Amino acid sequence: MCESYALKTGERQESAIHTPTHLLIGTAVLARPDRKWSLGAAIAGSLLPDVPMFVMLASAKLSGLGDGDIWPMPDGLYWDATWQAWTNASHALPIYLSVLAIAYAARLDGLRIFAWAALLHIAFDLPVHREDGHAHFWPLSDWKFISPVSYWDPHHYGLIMLPVEAIIVIGTLVVLWRRYRSRRSRLVLGGAAASFAAAPLYFILTHH
Repeated sequence: MCESYALKTGERQESAIHTPTHLLIGTAVLARPDRKWSLGAAIAGSLLPDVPMFVMLASAKLSGLGDGDIWPMPDGLYWDATWQAWTNASHALPIYLSVLAIAYAARLDGLRIFAWAALLHIAFDLPVHREDGHAHFWPLSDWKFISPVSYWDPHHYGLIMLPVEAIIVIGTLVVLWRRYRSRRSRLVLGGAAASFAAAPLYFILTHH
């Protein structure tokens, strides 16, 4: 339910983006049609924790690096100190809690929704990451919670977590489909559903 859905085959690790799951959760919980600003705030807060990873991934791909150069632990580029610093900062609880406090103190509803969406992202990340987790208490600590559950590793319940994630996606899509009835909104929801299926399909077709 996080930035990447990985499959390990022997020594090779592959990755497909599942950030749309965070977006759907954040918008289903926090966005309302009668508060039009809430949709953009929920989307921004849901996506921001993964933005540094996307930027660095795009840069690596443009440099000609493949998945085998990026993801494998411990030598892949993803585990480089710079990458880890940026992803830790973008998943840091102290930062978003500070933003949330400012939002409540200043009565900034959009910023409040944004901060809660980012915190929801972190809340769903925390219990399903093992060694690939983030230092959620940065900059106060570099400590990482190593969960017994992995959202992708079949040796740590990954084969169970994938259908669980699919159920969450379907449930949030149903909620949002009933909540947002305009054609444009439903086209966006259809695109989100397609992206959830398209990412794994792309990696299956291009790596096997």
